[in-house]
Amino acid sequence: IDHAVQSIKDSPWAEATNRTIYVSAVGQPLGGTEARDATKRAEDSGTDVVCVSIRDPSNCDWIDGTEGVKKHVPTVEDLERELEKLLVDDLKPKPEDVHVVIFAIDSSSTITDPDFALQIDAYIAVLGRVIPKHLEDVAIGVDVFGGNAKTMFPLQLIRDQADVDRVRALLVSLKTTPRTELNGGGGRRTGDAIDHAVQSIKDSPWAEATNRTIYVSA
Repeated sequence: IDHAVQSIKDSPWAEATNRTIYVSAVGQPLGGTEARDATKRAEDSGTDVVCVSIRDPSNCDWIDGTEGVKKHVPTVEDLERELEKLLVDDLKPKPEDVHVVIFAIDSSSTITDPDFALQIDAYIAVLGRVIPKHLEDVAIGVDVFGGNAKTMFPLQLIRDQADVDRVRALLVSLKTTPRTELNGGGGRRTGDAIDHAVQSIKDSPWAEATNRTIYVSA
């Protein structure tokens, strides 16, 4: 236990929020003062110790009596379920940790078709070069605006490359969509576009996210 604690301290993840040592017990109980004291030292340093009883749950009886220790895992199957919960549930990004990004694209009649396409190409480049490095960390939405504002891609957590490709496909399709079909192709009401994007964020699961940004292109 002491060796494992030191390995964590010496690693780049010494300050990780979740640090757990799984100690497996097979043939006989692991008890004794030495194990209890080491477990307490680990817990005091912020590292959880879990005993895994491969065959006989009584092999982990010692850990239940150790102050500060949270639990033992009776079987390998229980360990599998615990790790699955840790990796799938507990490590999901919390809503407040997600970076919320809305691309608000000027599609008004005040700009030319090439300038409209230029905005979209810029966002496509960002999607291809930056977003794949931050999967699960960013939620993206796409709006267009002119005389009014319209959501073309509701805010969505970007989990994998398929999600990136969906946003890209939407952006590509905008380049060939007549702007009169997007929002009437009227004048430019940038303030309304910003208000619209703000409301979209408020209505999303990421309303309390620490980082929320609207990129308004014109």
